Amino acid sequence: LVVLGLRPVARAHERSQQQGAAAEGPADAHVRERGSRRLGRVRVVHLDVREVAQREDRERADAPVVAKLGSEQVLGRGDALNDIVVNSGASAQMIEFELSIDGEFVYRLNADGLLVATPTGSTAYCLSAGGPIMYPGLDAMVLVPMFPHSLTSRPIVVSGASEIRIDVVSRNDIHPPITCDGQISITALPGDSVKIRKKARELTLLHPPGYSFYASCRDKLRWSDALVK
Repeated sequence: LVVLGLRPVARAHERSQQQGAAAEGPADAHVRERGSRRLGRVRVVHLDVREVAQREDRERADAPVVAKLGSEQVLGRGDALNDIVVNSGASAQMIEFELSIDGEFVYRLNADGLLVATPTGSTAYCLSAGGPIMYPGLDAMVLVPMFPHSLTSRPIVVSGASEIRIDVVSRNDIHPPITCDGQISITALPGDSVKIRKKARELTLLHPPGYSFYASCRDKLRWSDALVK
């Protein structure tokens, strides 16, 4: 999976002007700090697990390039094998977000977050969140609401070719983190959007001869314990 954190350019520019008075140094100064870089007053985060070896060099750059998609600014990128999670973080509060699939509005929901998992990740965090187990050969993704404030919100399995968009509603008070396999984090602000899609390149996993997905489930999930003496 590939995730993009997006923010409307006009709103990002407005926020940067509001923060300019409180910032130290001249208005056109570039802030150089480890783990967080700014161009003017616009925060730029580059996250890509494929480029871990190059990240140290990028963090030392004086003026990183701000990428744009139409009228939206790309705040961060990340890759995941198992799952991507938009959640409320350590605040223990619900967030309100809107979900769209392939450009079609699905619902607006109050929940602790939303988990998007691959078939490989369906037996990881997704399983703990109440999601279904998906056969690894499926070309699909599953969307699992996390502790939704609704009795009718259930996981949805969609095509692997779908594009998922999660819009963080502007009236939220918290800044929800976006995690990729629990390791990469992008911090979103109210009004930001998250786009998730399948990565163009496929990953090939090697298994030993005689490997069985169902046998692995029986072993790891302790199915049919009553049959084992």
